[in-house]
Amino acid sequence: MLVRVAPDQYDKLRHLGGMATDDVLTSNQEERFAAPSQSPMPRRNRDLPAGVYRAVMPNGKSISLMRVMFTDFCKMDCHYCPNSHWVPRKRYGFTVDELAATFMELYERQTVAGLFLSSGIAGSPDKTINKLVKVVEVLRKKHGFRGYVHLKVMPGRRAEYVEAAARLCTRLSVNIETSTQEMMQRLSKMKDFRKGILEPMSWVHRHIQEGGIAAVGQVTQMVVGAADETDVWTSTGACGSSIRTGGSTGVLSGVSSCALHAA
Repeated sequence: MLVRVAPDQYDKLRHLGGMATDDVLTSNQEERFAAPSQSPMPRRNRDLPAGVYRAVMPNGKSISLMRVMFTDFCKMDCHYCPNSHWVPRKRYGFTVDELAATFMELYERQTVAGLFLSSGIAGSPDKTINKLVKVVEVLRKKHGFRGYVHLKVMPGRRAEYVEAAARLCTRLSVNIETSTQEMMQRLSKMKDFRKGILEPMSWVHRHIQEGGIAAVGQVTQMVVGAADETDVWTSTGACGSSIRTGGSTGVLSGVSSCALHAA
């Protein structure tokens, strides 16, 4: 008789911590631009427990983070992404309380000091980011955690969810992925570059500039080559131009770092 065993929180952490390795936190260029034959994970992280990442912060200090996806279910069609709905494989997902409890267990064991939380878009962007915000809310209000939290903002969500995230998290990021709407269409037919990505970047920037929130900065990342770009610097220059002409002046200057991934 075949018995199916549901994955527990550690099974999920092993899988969803592994899937989150495409999100770059370090500012070390040597690790960012490693040769394709090298492991994408920095050497100092290869012996750490699943889901734990030793990150270099913008001030140069290191911090052990639990880096994990809430779920790898995703309705989007990004052709470079292993979480695309086109990829036929088993998917995993936490509940809000389950992920919060898993983090607190690692935190209390002094295995991690902060959280980097991302997700696939399961259902709607609003529904997904609402769950991410609830995880952080449980950590802050129920468990009293006051440490570092970096939350990935979903493309296409409403402004109020971005504001809620900014009030709870230390750092926010919106993956810009590419530099123009035309190039975005080569990556995904389902994403709106201006409304889905540039607008939330401008919202995050505005909240940080106005103050009175927890967030102190935002970062982004670009996947170079997935849309057949041939020049990284031309791509980033076009990106800045598209932001300025889109009425979101200052967004790029408000981004503390932009990680570049080779597709």
